[in-house]
Amino acid sequence: MFAAFHDEKALALVSRSRDADLLCALLLPTRVSVVRGSSSHGSMATRHLLRHLQQGGKVIMALDGPKGPARIEKPGVDWLCKQSGAALCRMEFHVRHAIRLPDWSRLRLPHPFAGLHVRIHLSFPSMSGSAIHTTSEHP
Repeated sequence: MFAAFHDEKALALVSRSRDADLLCALLLPTRVSVVRGSSSHGSMATRHLLRHLQQGGKVIMALDGPKGPARIEKPGVDWLCKQSGAALCRMEFHVRHAIRLPDWSRLRLPHPFAGLHVRIHLSFPSMSGSAIHTTSEHP
């Protein structure tokens, strides 16, 4: 993820929860800046992200939000794209062999050398207000 933004300043939307402090620490040595917010209390963060996109910046965020349901995209992502005119790159990561944490997050930690399947969906805004979509898969 970070290699895609190594020459550009990107903003990552990260939850205000204590659990997200670890992600903030991981992002600290990168060129990715953190904006703290949430899907339910994030209007200030959303405006900050919108300004950044309108100025040609990049934004990184989880599309499903911390309150779930898991893997169901929240509407704010499409709203940001429509308001800013920015293209959307959705990335899905799947790993076959992993340890699933037994907590609420259901986080999967890949086994060493486990294969990773990446699906990339690109959506580009069009002049008519609809979007042009394309998908690519990389095993």
